[in-house]
This record gives sequence, C-alpha cells and structure tokens, in this order.
Amino acid sequence: MEPLQTVQNEQGTSKDETAWRTAIEDLDAQMKRYEETRRTGDKEAEQEESRKLVDAMNQIADSHPDPRVQEEWRKKAQAFDTGSDTEKQSLLGDIGKRIAVLFTVPFALVGAVVFATSAAIYGAGNMVGNVLQRTRSRRKSASQQ
Repeated sequence: MEPLQTVQNEQGTSKDETAWRTAIEDLDAQMKRYEETRRTGDKEAEQEESRKLVDAMNQIADSHPDPRVQEEWRKKAQAFDTGSDTEKQSLLGDIGKRIAVLFTVPFALVGAVVFATSAAIYGAGNMVGNVLQRTRSRRKSASQQ
C-alpha cells in the first residue's frame, strides 16, 4: 500500500503547511513500518518502531501552529507510548482514519476539524430532538381537535 499523497490547494502551500503535510506523510509511513514490524514478533524491533511512531506524532504537534492541534497530537503520542497493545491498536485505527481526513482538509481548517466532530454530534442531537418535539406537539394538537 502506497503512503497517502498530499492534496495541494489551489493557492499553493505555505512553509508551515508543507511541514505539516510532510509530518503527516511521515506518520503514515511510520504506522505502516510499525505494523510490519509487529507482525514479525520481534519485540525489540517493535519497541524501536513504537518509539519512532511516538516521535512522528510529536513531530505533527511541533509542525502545527494551533495550540489545540498540538495538544491533541501530544495526547495521542502520550497515550500510545503508555498504552497496552490493545489500546495502541485502537489508537492507531483512530489515527489512520484521521490521517485520511487531514490530507483532504486545508491547513487553516485543521484546528476546526479536530474539534468539529463533537460539535456536529451535539448539533445533530439537538436537531433530532427538536424534530421529535415538533412531531409530538403536532400529534397532540391533532388528537385534541
């Protein structure tokens, strides 16, 4: 499987964005090396690749100017570094999904995307709640007539 390729926006890229995208590509490649090493069963090599994976996550944090994005990636690096094998695999699955999204999102919006998921879920929940409330009100009004 080839590492994901970056998507350039129409206006070109800034130096910060280039560093960010390079860090994401490096993390993507490092995740693949970690998984390959894990399959060999060589625990010493796996520990080395695990350390490199934590470094790659911290590099993503270092390469982005938004403190929220930096904090998010540092937390992921810490969680991976101290996590059990099961926790590491779960985290890698989550990161793999995010990497695919991050390649398609303009650099300036990354901070918003990192936190948009919870806002979208909250908004959708409110919208569904309002629709259900209106439906109940209409049914109640219709039954009273």
